[in-house]
Amino acid sequence: MAAAPPAAARGRRLLVIAAAVHILMLALYLTGALSWMFPVTSLPARRGDSLFAFYQAGVNLRAGVSPYTDPAQLDPALVRAHSVSPFRYSPVVALVFSGLSRISRPETLYWVWLGVLEGVLWLCVLLTLRARRFGHRRYAAAAMWLAFTPFCVELYLGQISTLMALGILVLLLDAAGARPVGEGRWRSVLLPLAWAGTMLIKVFTVLFAAAYFRAGKRGMVLAGGGIVLVLCGAYFATHPADLRHFMAVNSGPFVGLVYPGLMGFQAFIRSIADHVMPASLRSVYVGLGPLDVSLANLPAAVIIPVIVALGLWGTWRLRSTDEFRGLALWIAVFFLIYRQVWEYHYVMFIPVVACAYMMTGARWSVWAWAIMALPTPYALLNLVGGGMEQSPLWILLHAAKPLAVVISFVALFPWRVPVLRPEAARVPRPTGDWGAAPAAVPALEPAVVQRVDWSVAKRREPAGAVDELVLAADARHPSAGAEAGE
Repeated sequence: MAAAPPAAARGRRLLVIAAAVHILMLALYLTGALSWMFPVTSLPARRGDSLFAFYQAGVNLRAGVSPYTDPAQLDPALVRAHSVSPFRYSPVVALVFSGLSRISRPETLYWVWLGVLEGVLWLCVLLTLRARRFGHRRYAAAAMWLAFTPFCVELYLGQISTLMALGILVLLLDAAGARPVGEGRWRSVLLPLAWAGTMLIKVFTVLFAAAYFRAGKRGMVLAGGGIVLVLCGAYFATHPADLRHFMAVNSGPFVGLVYPGLMGFQAFIRSIADHVMPASLRSVYVGLGPLDVSLANLPAAVIIPVIVALGLWGTWRLRSTDEFRGLALWIAVFFLIYRQVWEYHYVMFIPVVACAYMMTGARWSVWAWAIMALPTPYALLNLVGGGMEQSPLWILLHAAKPLAVVISFVALFPWRVPVLRPEAARVPRPTGDWGAAPAAVPALEPAVVQRVDWSVAKRREPAGAVDELVLAADARHPSAGAEAGE
């Protein structure tokens, strides 16, 4: 049996180290040694707070009460789980937890739910490792799932972002050509289900519709959207007040109170405004179309439409074959514009950096992952004490995670327009230097080859040949392609 290439051996060692780090991290969390990562000032919630909100929504649904009802307005006899977090998810989530609330107490369900989240995380690792077409880089990509401290916050709250990450990973791997759900009829059924599942958990993946339209997958849009409409439409049609509440809590444009644990780009912008703007001005409101916007949120009100416009423009500039980049770009757009991006949300960004690294070996994806994976420096709170909002460290704290999203958005955006070059194929360097000069590949005669500026080259063979996507890594490193077939 041939020995594994050195790069593959290094990747496997890295994966083993990441698994050891993950097990240690999990043990420290369960023993309470990582309690410093969850100060009350950064997360205004107790352990299991999100899960208890799901649980109470399920209890409400069973009792014929709206799952979106404020617990303070409920009959005290109906309150089974206390949470400071409002329920802002689809009625399907409440329906699932209505069944779970029948068979378990909330405190017991929390510990069971930790096992579910851990199992889903390892399933993501397995799916990443199964992407054999990417060679040895899949080991490092799989390690990204394991050595990731925001997952501890996910466990602390009992959230469902890891389930979202699984669905997003399936969609991105398929867009990258890895086919995690196989080919043929099963693929045409499971992919719309995966997309619909993500929209039913956290609605932001509806933004994928733009990328799917650009890729010519109108059937995907109709199928995925149809599933969501069927499952949610009947409930909201008979409960219009719940629909209004659902839209209100999920579509508010601007951040209000900035907690230390808010790690979105909006919170970062607002933290700068809070630092440089006098309090007397921050409370002044100006009319901006149909909205009344405070001066503290005015920078975000200007920047957010620009980001959305860039997302639409970038999607239009993409080739129809670059589905992965379109999907990843809209994930970055969401993280840049949404008002309440908490630290645990970054678990949903792992598929972007992991798949980008597998496809190109891009350095930016490693840097972005590292910024997100490191523990958030909540210890800065202790350096300042009171008046943290007036300290420059407040800005540094909120820049800890959004910087990774900015890096990703800039790297994913199609800045250059593809140019047809019939004489030679040109593909990027496998190291992921997006701005570097691409290396030449011998021309195919009499093929017409399209120049690209990212991870794949689309070759059009003469007279009826089938189009294929050729990875840059396979073109430059035959050993990687050989190892991918092991």
